[in-house]
Amino acid sequence: MKRHQFVALAAAAGGATFTARPARAADSLSLAIGQFGAWTSMIAQEGIDAGLFGRANLDVKPQYTDGGPDTIQAVTGGGADFGMGIGTTAVIAAFIKGAPIRIVAASFTGSGDIYYFARADSPVNSFADLNGRTVGFSRPGSSSFTIAQVLAEQSQVKPTFVAAGGMPATLTQVLSGQLDVGWSGVPMSLDLVAQKKIKIVGRGSEAKALQNQTVRVDIASTNFLRDRREVGLRYYRTQAQAVDWMYANLDKAVANFARYNKMTPELAKEVVAFYPRRTVALAPVSGFDDSVRDALALKFISAAPTPEQAKAIFDILPPH
Repeated sequence: MKRHQFVALAAAAGGATFTARPARAADSLSLAIGQFGAWTSMIAQEGIDAGLFGRANLDVKPQYTDGGPDTIQAVTGGGADFGMGIGTTAVIAAFIKGAPIRIVAASFTGSGDIYYFARADSPVNSFADLNGRTVGFSRPGSSSFTIAQVLAEQSQVKPTFVAAGGMPATLTQVLSGQLDVGWSGVPMSLDLVAQKKIKIVGRGSEAKALQNQTVRVDIASTNFLRDRREVGLRYYRTQAQAVDWMYANLDKAVANFARYNKMTPELAKEVVAFYPRRTVALAPVSGFDDSVRDALALKFISAAPTPEQAKAIFDILPPH
């Protein structure tokens, strides 16, 4: 943990000498973030690299998960202060089952950054071809699961859904023939699309029911919100600044993003088109009633939350 040391200053008036107190140590925050490499999952890292969190006296430590329940578990188990980018339906289900968590921010509204792919030589060309075939998603309750379910219902097909894990594991299973279709998030594997090794057979942006719905949210534990609320408020003030910085300084943000993802700046620029500024707003959380209906339809929950629960699940921290 970094500490800034201040030297003693000699006061001009009266010849008195004063010694400044050492600066307060930066407040440490651990983030469990679903899926390394997506534009939204890199916001914290962009803010760190731009020096924004350091200036806010925050020592932010990102760690990455396979998404969904893994991220929730990191928060409820005390391994992370915030869980970022979790499917809203999964959070609703966990909350109703008694998890001591609250939704503190929106992460992504819409579903345009998720896509589904097959091998280039596959007979599958769209979700309409998936009746009886396998479709991979990350974890139950993740946004990749919700979107796949919506696209299948929209296409009136009944595929077999398989929890395939993160993006690299899913890619391996598709290329090896274990899965007919896998999931990915921009920018991952777009280079393979360009090389015609895989082909896109479904896009999150095609899920009409999700276009104005906040499909991923951030959470914190009730203990954190009780004991370290001021730190959380400071974090989200700075997170909002990080989002503003990224869109105001796209060339720098894209170059940084390309470096972390080991891709060309040209490909990285294509990624940003999947993330209009409005989709990454930290507040409000839109379409919550729609998320409840999705959770019921997907059997994540057996009954809708009561009005009291629907209110209690929220403790929004970002300025709005």
